[in-house]
Amino acid sequence: MYKALSPMGLPIQRAILSLQILQFAYISISYFMSTFQNDFPILGALFTHDLSTACTNTGCWQSMVPFPASLYCSMMLLCVFALFFRPGRELRLIFVFLASTQIFMGIVRLFVVPAHFYPEGAAMQASTIQFVIGSILLGASLLPYKEQD
Repeated sequence: MYKALSPMGLPIQRAILSLQILQFAYISISYFMSTFQNDFPILGALFTHDLSTACTNTGCWQSMVPFPASLYCSMMLLCVFALFFRPGRELRLIFVFLASTQIFMGIVRLFVVPAHFYPEGAAMQASTIQFVIGSILLGASLLPYKEQD
C-alpha cells in the first residue's frame, strides 16, 4: 500500500501545499482588510463579544493583528516556494514545520490562553480544525516518492 502511493506522493503534497496557500492567503488578507476597516469578523467569531468589542474600540486589534497577518503572508510565501522543491528531506521538513505550527497554535489556544476569552466551545472547535490540518500535514510528510522505490 505504501509503495502504491509513491507515484502520487509529490502531487498530493503539492495539492496540500496549494490548499495551505489558499488558507494562509485568506487569513492574511482578511486580517489586513480588518485592520484597515477596524472590523474583525474572524476574531469576533472566535473571542467573546465583550473582549472583541473592547479590543476593537481601543484599537488593540489594529495594533496587533497586522503582525500575525504578516506571519501568515510569510508562511504563504514559504508554501509557494515549497511547490518548487524537489521531493526529499527539505520538502518533508516544510510539512513538519507547517504541521507543528497548526498543532502548537491549537495547543496554545486550549492550554495557555485563558478559557474565559472564548465563547463556549469556540476554542475547542478552532483547535480541532487546526489539529486535523496538522495531522493531514504530518501524514503528507510521510508520503513516499517515486524516486525512493
